[in-house]
Amino acid sequence: MPVVPLALNLKTEVVELPGPTNRLRATCYKRFGLVGAQVALIGCAADDLRKLMQEVVGAAPELPHSPLGGPWAWDSAMNRASYLIDTHGGVSEKTVDAWIAVGPTHGITQIDLHPGHAFRFGIMHPIRSPYSHGMAGVKLVVDKFHAAGLQVGLHTYAQFIEQAHAVGNSPARSAAG
Repeated sequence: MPVVPLALNLKTEVVELPGPTNRLRATCYKRFGLVGAQVALIGCAADDLRKLMQEVVGAAPELPHSPLGGPWAWDSAMNRASYLIDTHGGVSEKTVDAWIAVGPTHGITQIDLHPGHAFRFGIMHPIRSPYSHGMAGVKLVVDKFHAAGLQVGLHTYAQFIEQAHAVGNSPARSAAG
């Protein structure tokens, strides 16, 4: 019978990937707060593990989760679809139509916008060369992809988020363009 340690909030770290493991450990750190750190130990038949993990994660109000990731990832066809990653800032207000034309030809259903050339690492503000209209330009590009039936992702590299900009300054909330 597999046993799985699963962090129940962001104060708790379980290093092992969620799934059967021979290491049962969870850690909390003073700098994040010790009070309230929580972990679940799940033990069940292997065939029931994913379903039980969905129940535990879904019932953890402090744990961010998505119906497309974690124990739900296998249920989404999107997670097995083909995609292109724009690693050099080639997607822009001027080039979006050319990128859209490539999708159906090659079975592409998703475009991943990679920061560095298109967005500033850490604060995710658009760089003006590909997005001359700032965030309005990004929205225009994303809206065009969506209208063409393509999904759009943003490679955030969370380890690069600048602490001074980490709260309340995401692209969805930022008033800066």
